[in-house]
Amino acid sequence: MTKYHVKPDGSIGVCNAKQKCRYSKFIHVNANSPEKAQQQVDDFNRIIARFSEPGGTITEDGVKTELIKHGKCFDILVNDKDEYIRRKVAQYSDRECDLDILANDEDWFVRYLVAQKGIDKYLDKLRTDEDYHVRAAVASFHRPQDVKYFINDENSYVKEQIIEAGTDEVLDKLRNDESRDVRLLVAKNGRDEDLDILIYDEDEFVRARVADNGRDKDLDILVNDHEDTVKEAVAHFGRDKDLDKLRYDKADRVRIFVAAKGRPQDRDLFLKDPSWVARKTYVENCRNIEDVKPFLNDEDITVREEAEMTLSI
Repeated sequence: MTKYHVKPDGSIGVCNAKQKCRYSKFIHVNANSPEKAQQQVDDFNRIIARFSEPGGTITEDGVKTELIKHGKCFDILVNDKDEYIRRKVAQYSDRECDLDILANDEDWFVRYLVAQKGIDKYLDKLRTDEDYHVRAAVASFHRPQDVKYFINDENSYVKEQIIEAGTDEVLDKLRNDESRDVRLLVAKNGRDEDLDILIYDEDEFVRARVADNGRDKDLDILVNDHEDTVKEAVAHFGRDKDLDKLRYDKADRVRIFVAAKGRPQDRDLFLKDPSWVARKTYVENCRNIEDVKPFLNDEDITVREEAEMTLSI
């Protein structure tokens, strides 16, 4: 097919295939001949005129969108000057002739939509796209050739997509990546040799993610971490030996995590806890009525009300 531009006076010209058409403000259509191009434009204009009359409730863009949803007029709308319309074509069309055009669109989201279709021809082309969203869409399919290529991508979001592939080559390299978000995903993957390294990561959220994997040898170390975020992750697992230590932590937020376990042996300690939130949290999670009763005399009305409500259930 050939790409034609059609001017308002009806004159038709062949677009320059090597550069952007100088008549970009006019309607463009892909057709086998000038006559076919004119016929398609005439049909298209009649539809637009019919549904976009003064006082009508459907906008021209609305008409175009409905045409696209019904698989109509792709040959014209694939070249629409409005990027929103071209995005709709990219979303609904699976025709190779349309995707060949859209894969080169100036709008990154149009190219992103093409990549999301997962067709090898376009993944090969868009793998080197200038926009990281597009490259990330390609990377998300985890094709072996793409995983090897994107392991050295300059953008952390792109690299995050290939971690899910879980290959040894990817994890070995990216566990040392400069991006915290990348290392977080490596830790989430839970491979032992990565956790053995990332437990000593400089970033508290990475160490907390290591703790989330629940390996006993990691929890034994991280319970003594200097960051509250990490100790909270340790407390989540509820190991008694960890809670016995963390219930004395100076950080309210850490003690609140301990209180949430509602252990009977912690009652007397939380009766005197300086944080009313910690005391209330203990009451909320305590399963022994006798352990709740002393909180009826708490100095804070919120804690007393929580105790009363717990005892009334």
